[in-house]
Amino acid sequence: MKFAQLVHLKFCMLLSLIVISIGVSANEIDGLKTDKQVLAFIKKLSPKDERIGRTSFNAHYSYDSKTQKTADSLGVKNWVKIDFDKNGETDLIAFNLSRFELVVVLCFNGNYVILNPSNSGIRYHLVYPIIKRNKHKNLILIYHQDEIIKRPSYIDDETFYTSLACDTIHYENGMFLNYYQNLEKHSIESISIKSTNNDVGGEMNMEIDFINLKDSCFQLEGYRELAEKYTYKLTNEEILKIKYLLEQSNISKLNDNFKYGMEHYQHYKIEIIYDNGKVKKFEDKGGVVNYNFSEIYNMMYNFKWVKAK
Repeated sequence: MKFAQLVHLKFCMLLSLIVISIGVSANEIDGLKTDKQVLAFIKKLSPKDERIGRTSFNAHYSYDSKTQKTADSLGVKNWVKIDFDKNGETDLIAFNLSRFELVVVLCFNGNYVILNPSNSGIRYHLVYPIIKRNKHKNLILIYHQDEIIKRPSYIDDETFYTSLACDTIHYENGMFLNYYQNLEKHSIESISIKSTNNDVGGEMNMEIDFINLKDSCFQLEGYRELAEKYTYKLTNEEILKIKYLLEQSNISKLNDNFKYGMEHYQHYKIEIIYDNGKVKKFEDKGGVVNYNFSEIYNMMYNFKWVKAK
């Protein structure tokens, strides 16, 4: 090999090493190795979140050895480094921070965004999350179960657990959505959501109607004692987003009733018309249908409602 070619080859190798080292140093997640480092990193990104400052990964995923054994058998980890959104940069998924909360830190060009899937920390009592790859997709499998406490409560060994259930979510179009290996195809025509909030502090009724998902106007009835009305007109982008979320939900197979144990959560009555007049009705007591509907509920509460004249 000629001297000039050798020099050129060495220069190219050196340049490649420099580029690689810059790419690694640009993403702090790559350098995280311990629980302490992970907690410090998340705390730095969320300095106002006092819960993260008080927590540690020392807590079990459960309250006793039985459920901890379940977590161990599933191979649950406190945190995982993975390119979850497959953009070439390492992301961080951390579990068991606060009330079994799931925190996902996505990296975009060296910048970090913290995302919290909607149902996490609210829907479940005990959570055992793991990461899985399937058909070139990165998925989060969230195994969950609830406690069943027999009465009287002072009797030992009278706490039982429901069977393990599992939600599978993935990241798509900037949202965490339920993943279905065999996704149904439906043409969504309309959706009606009637809601009652029995939370402490007052009762609030909300009626939301999409008319063919066109020129839609939401109506919100405020606290009953105030008897105030509010309206909101959807943008075309919001209509398309809601249609997309419904189309990703396998609506024909949804249960008729979704119930959450705590009584003060929102109660929704939902009716969907699809595929030339087919009707799907169900009730959601607690905002637990799936992650897709949680996105719709979040949209509803974040609309800039205008008081009706």
